[in-house]
Amino acid sequence: MANIAPLNILVVDDVPILVHCARHLLQKLGAANVLVAYNGDDASVILRRHPEIDLVITDIEMPNGNGLELLQWIRTGEYGIRRDLPVIIVTDFSIKDYVMRAMTLDCNGFINKPFNGKTLGNKIVMASAHKTALKSPEHYTEIDTAIYQLGKTDLQVVDQKRKDSLIQRLENQGGISQQLIGVWSQEYKTGDEKMDRLLLHILQLIALFQRHLQRNDQKSEDERLDDLIFYTTEFFALEGHRHREANYPDQESHNLEHQLLLQETEMLVSLIREERLTIALTHVEQLQKAWHQHLLSWDQAFNQGRVLRLA
Repeated sequence: MANIAPLNILVVDDVPILVHCARHLLQKLGAANVLVAYNGDDASVILRRHPEIDLVITDIEMPNGNGLELLQWIRTGEYGIRRDLPVIIVTDFSIKDYVMRAMTLDCNGFINKPFNGKTLGNKIVMASAHKTALKSPEHYTEIDTAIYQLGKTDLQVVDQKRKDSLIQRLENQGGISQQLIGVWSQEYKTGDEKMDRLLLHILQLIALFQRHLQRNDQKSEDERLDDLIFYTTEFFALEGHRHREANYPDQESHNLEHQLLLQETEMLVSLIREERLTIALTHVEQLQKAWHQHLLSWDQAFNQGRVLRLA
């Protein structure tokens, strides 16, 4: 595994669980210091205050300064930021236009979600060794960094089609719930009937709590809160068993995210019980997004790899 001991690294992502997971991997790889930001604006402030930062790892789609804007600020030397700072873009390659614009902005590499320590370390070593032949700041200024509404609309259409497909299958199986979360995907399915039932319970409860918090009511009784903890713990236990049976090579990194998701769930339950409803609403939205990303990155990767291993 690559050693990145001398490096000071900034991680930028708007999903706290993913930030914590990346920071853990970087610390395990031996990074000298790991700083974090949850959007491009905050990242630019950190870069100004910490000129010793050696490398940036950033997501693209974030509010208050997206990853392309952050990369542009770096390449133009905005705010006095070091222009040749190596930047790795985190992407699932689902929107090729983002990838092409990141390349035009001279990013130093891409890493696909989900990633493990070995892959992350190798990407950092390659990005650090690559010397960017910078163009003029004016060149980078002319590059469009907007996250197009058309792209978001297209993604919403895809998500709606996936949602409709899943709901139709569940209706055909007689197991539809009226309390589904807003964005579903076929890839959520694990192929294990018990795990799929647990997963539906988890996501339904999170959606239920979100609606109650949005209405500022307190119908989330203790029994349902206990159920959320129980279902989440049981789901991760079953998935951990599947990982061990399959000799899953990335189970350590994958299970770390399980631990973080469980911690976030326990925090949400605590906030609701303490009637800290405003903070709980923000927390439940973050948890919902984190589950979505986990299921479409780590779990999808495991299920695809499992099919290949069984073939």
